[in-house]
Order: sequence, then structure tokens, then C-alpha cells
Amino acid sequence: MIEQIINAMAIKLAGLFPEYAIYTDPVEQGTQEPCFYLHCINIGYKEGINRFLQAMPFEVVYLTQNGQSDIFLTLEILINSMGLLELQNGEQIRGVKMSGQEIDGVGHFMVNYDLSLRIQVVAEDPMETLQVNGGITNG
Repeated sequence: MIEQIINAMAIKLAGLFPEYAIYTDPVEQGTQEPCFYLHCINIGYKEGINRFLQAMPFEVVYLTQNGQSDIFLTLEILINSMGLLELQNGEQIRGVKMSGQEIDGVGHFMVNYDLSLRIQVVAEDPMETLQVNGGITNG
């Protein structure tokens, strides 16, 4: 699921910023700025009754040489645009806990795409096996 979300994020970013490079794997050197780097920070699970919440926080790192005002303008666009993603199978997923900040000349946009999943228990077919206990009584 993480790969599907990262792909949907990259497609959304490419539509918003068609001239910017988008990286989904770390690049040590040779990045083409301005650019974005997308990654999942971690994965968490919270169990409930017949359900669990899969928390998936993501970070979009924005690298640019155009200064702080460009960073904040880009972060504002991301906050207004990344709230709803369409996955490749047509399903939509909502982003929550969105925030952005500039640290040392780099923009950091944070968003969670959390899923509420149901635990499905496969029920056995009660007619697969049949055991008959009984006997004949006089009476």
C-alpha cells in the first residue's frame, strides 16, 4: 500500500509542478533543483475490535535555491492540494494531520494517509464435515 500511496503522491506533484524533478529514493548527489523527495516515515498499527488503524505518515521534502518565500508558497500549495489522492485502482484516500515547515532552507511537508481496516475472519463452512451421534431408543 505504501508504494501505491507514494505513486499517487508523485502523480499529484507532477500535475502541480510539471517542471520539477520528483524522487522516491534517496539521492546522495546530483539532484536537479527545484525538486521533491517523497518517503514514508514509519508505519503504526492501533488495534480495535474487528478493526485496526494503519497510520502512515509521509514527508515531502522540497529542495530549492529560490529562497524562503518560494518554500512557503510551495508548502501552501501542498497543504491545499495533497488532502485527497486517487490511487491507481481508482480508490481515493484522504490526507490528515498536514503541516509544513522550513528548516535550514529546505521545505518539509508532512501528511498522514491513515487506513481503517477491518479484520476478516474466514468462517468455516459448517457443512464441510458432519458428525452424527445418535442411537435407537425403545420407548
